[in-house]
Amino acid sequence: MYTQNSNTKQLREMDEQFLYFQVDPKEIAYISFIFEAYEGIAKMRTLNAPRGLIEIFYPAINEKEVIEIIDDLKKELVCIASEKPADYVSL
Repeated sequence: MYTQNSNTKQLREMDEQFLYFQVDPKEIAYISFIFEAYEGIAKMRTLNAPRGLIEIFYPAINEKEVIEIIDDLKKELVCIASEKPADYVSL
């Protein structure tokens, strides 16, 4: 059985990277499916569906792959880099 102690959690938080994008709200499910298909590379969370604001979070070691996926997505849909919302706290 795996148990997470505070040192493990701190290490995970230090290694985790976050990117924020504004996309067409109709594309949120599609983008989510893309990241789900690359199991373990990254996760996507919807922060504000009506505005199309999403967060992509991933281990730093996967940054190259995540950037490649995002670059490919930008070829087929509008994906505008955004700042972390001031009122948002990551989990």
